[in-house]
Amino acid sequence: MDPNPAIMDQNTRSEVPSPLIRYTEVVFNYIETCLELGDETTAKLWLNRIRFRSGMPAVTETGAALVDRYRRERNKEMLFEEQRFYDARRWMIGATTLGNKARIIKITGTLKAGKTVPVYRYSTDNYDYTYTVQDLDPGVENRTWNDKLYFMPISRDEINKNAKLKDFQNPGY
Repeated sequence: MDPNPAIMDQNTRSEVPSPLIRYTEVVFNYIETCLELGDETTAKLWLNRIRFRSGMPAVTETGAALVDRYRRERNKEMLFEEQRFYDARRWMIGATTLGNKARIIKITGTLKAGKTVPVYRYSTDNYDYTYTVQDLDPGVENRTWNDKLYFMPISRDEINKNAKLKDFQNPGY
C-alpha cells in the first residue's frame, strides 16, 4: 500500500491498492502446503512463529493432531475475514462443520453465598458461572450442507469457449 498520507480523496478513483491478502494468510497457506507435503518440521516452525508473536507456547503435535491444531489456529487467526467457507471446502469438511444447526450458549451467573453486589458485573469472585450449549428452536437458523458446494459451477461462458467442456459440468449443477 502507498504510505503517502496526502492521498485522502475517496470520491475519485483511488491509486492506492487495498490489501487482498495479508502476510499471516500467506504464512498459513505455506504451512498448509508443508503439511500436505509431509514436511511437519517446517510447518511447525512457521506455525510457532505465528504463535510466538502473541506470546503463545510452541506447538509440539505431530501427524493428524498437528493438522487439527493448524486448522484451529487458522480458524482463530482468520476469524471475521470470511475464510471459513473456503477452508471447509478445501478440506472437504463442510458437512461436519458448516452443515450443523446453529446453537446458542446460555450463561448463568449465580451469586456466591455471603456475597453482595450493588450492580452486576462479570466477576468470578462474586459469581459461579455455568455455560450450557442449547439448540435453537426448530426452524430458526437451520443450516444444511449440499456436497455440490465443494466445487463451483463451470460458467456457461467457459463451456461455450471450449467445445471439450460441452457435456461437462461439476456435480450437482
